[in-house]
Amino acid sequence: MRSGNSFFPQTAFSVFSDHVKRSGRGEHVYWPKNGHFQIKVGSDIANSSSPKPGGQTGASPGLFRRLAAISYDALLLVAVWFTATAALLPFNAGEAFTSGQYFFPIYLLFVSFLFFSWFWTHGGQTLGLRAWKMKVLTLDQEQISWKQAMLRFLGALVSWSLLGLGFLWIVKSQNNMAWHDSLSGTTLFFEDR
Repeated sequence: MRSGNSFFPQTAFSVFSDHVKRSGRGEHVYWPKNGHFQIKVGSDIANSSSPKPGGQTGASPGLFRRLAAISYDALLLVAVWFTATAALLPFNAGEAFTSGQYFFPIYLLFVSFLFFSWFWTHGGQTLGLRAWKMKVLTLDQEQISWKQAMLRFLGALVSWSLLGLGFLWIVKSQNNMAWHDSLSGTTLFFEDR
């Protein structure tokens, strides 16, 4: 028995990972010491390890993985909005903003643009993208520019404003590109690790 693997301390999982588990369908599931997941059916072995998680090299992530990253980023963005609002409150006599103060939603939209664009142009990853091992890059897999970030942000606003139709387009698109991907000449790629 091993003392543990690189992901987990000595637990029931690490004990299980050194052994073969037989399922009810005649399949053998192996967790060898190198960490590569393998399934053996008869004499065939399918090794599912690939250079990029969840797909092949150059593949673009699908809708559900993108939505998971968006949900992470939405939580962080709300925290950024709270901070941005707190910074602006002294200029409004400490009072809450009213619906008649149109500059406030524009201010939050600008803060959102800076938040996403800064991460996209400096490493290609927001917290959500990093957690789900994805990167925003140009179609040539280069770092995106501020202009592309602006087009991507504005395209995403349009995609959301039409009940998410621009994001649902990923399901129809052969290369998993949303409207804002096509508009900005950028897309998500799996991160090399």
